[in-house]
Amino acid sequence: MKSVAIEPFYPNDDNRMKVEWQISNRCNFDCTYCSKYTHNNKLPYRDLSDYKMVVDKLKRFTEKEVWISFTGGEPCIYPELKPLLGYCVDKGVNFISLCTNGSQSTEYYIDLTKYLNNIIFSYHFEYKVNVLESILAVRKCIEGTNKTLHVHMMMLPGHFEKAISVMKQLKENDVLFGVRRIRPLYMPDGKPAKPYQKGGDLILTKNGPDYSKDQGYYSDEELDFFKGDIHDYIQKCH
Repeated sequence: MKSVAIEPFYPNDDNRMKVEWQISNRCNFDCTYCSKYTHNNKLPYRDLSDYKMVVDKLKRFTEKEVWISFTGGEPCIYPELKPLLGYCVDKGVNFISLCTNGSQSTEYYIDLTKYLNNIIFSYHFEYKVNVLESILAVRKCIEGTNKTLHVHMMMLPGHFEKAISVMKQLKENDVLFGVRRIRPLYMPDGKPAKPYQKGGDLILTKNGPDYSKDQGYYSDEELDFFKGDIHDYIQKCH
């Protein structure tokens, strides 16, 4: 295997070892744009002691700051997540971040903030959960601290009006957010899987997934939305 040198883009990162930790690809959602390669509800979790051992090794084998970002699947459905995060804090992990679909209770996320330096909510529209309520509650909870919050808006076709309404509320409450243009899966007939349409999959090539055939997934008006300044657009909406 060929060795590749990776240089940090930011000089301060040279003293940080950043780890993106996919606890599992188990998820309580089944979004139509999420492939089977990142979504499996049958894979069992490892024992908590195994995860703790990983934390121990990370701290033992580097003198750099250890930054861990927990992802999935959906990390918040792991029953032992809070004990694992608490263990990271006790072992001196310098920065802990987590990305969630917001499907747990608002109280759960407020309690979770005591372990985290950063939390990212991914806002999906195919499932009706109290994401906005939890986001605003967390925003209020971390106010005056050095903890951070960010929202990824999954721009599902046909839901842009709702998405813009949510983003206006985020902006009014000083919540940082960004939009995510969805790369769809494809049905057996080669057409992109529409929202709520199950059975889509990746088209794989020797160079990775092929997303070149997604014409018709977004409307022309929705595509125009991505071309401008999102924040200016939201500011003009009444």
